[in-house]
Amino acid sequence: MFKYFYGFIIVLFAYVIYSSVTKDDPKSSRLVCQKEVTTFETIRKPEQVSDAIKALKSGNYKLESEIRFSKFMKSQLGNYLSVEDVDKMLKEVIGVVANPSDNPLIIDYSVYENDKKDPGKKTKKSKLYAGYIYLDFKMDKKSVYGIQLDYKDLQAKDLKKRIECAIKSFLSADQAN
Repeated sequence: MFKYFYGFIIVLFAYVIYSSVTKDDPKSSRLVCQKEVTTFETIRKPEQVSDAIKALKSGNYKLESEIRFSKFMKSQLGNYLSVEDVDKMLKEVIGVVANPSDNPLIIDYSVYENDKKDPGKKTKKSKLYAGYIYLDFKMDKKSVYGIQLDYKDLQAKDLKKRIECAIKSFLSADQAN
């Protein structure tokens, strides 16, 4: 009986430490735009956030891009969106031309189409959104900040608005500490 209790205490203690170190806020609502859709935000390296923001503002960044289309249902997103489209949106929102030099900020993003026929999706709630975008901001190949936001439109017409929120969230992450 006591070994289960001690195991529970150890797991709880580890979670508390992990949460305090990563500033993990599962459902983020620091900014108004984060409240519009489900948003998850994680500050993994608070001590590097300011340097990452400076790199972005100076144009010292590089994009790593991916779109993951649905597999169990026929993809709709592929008819409306390409990696080049998302790269263009991201660059417009950032507003600074990418000019990567030594040790650039890597913005590694993935756009996911919600595969509503995936047998792993069991609840109605998991089928309400069209997809999500996850952006991981990395310095020295290590994640500094990550954010995930749902988008609602099947043609991803609201994706640019979510990207704007992601960049705004990142630029204010040094104030979240």
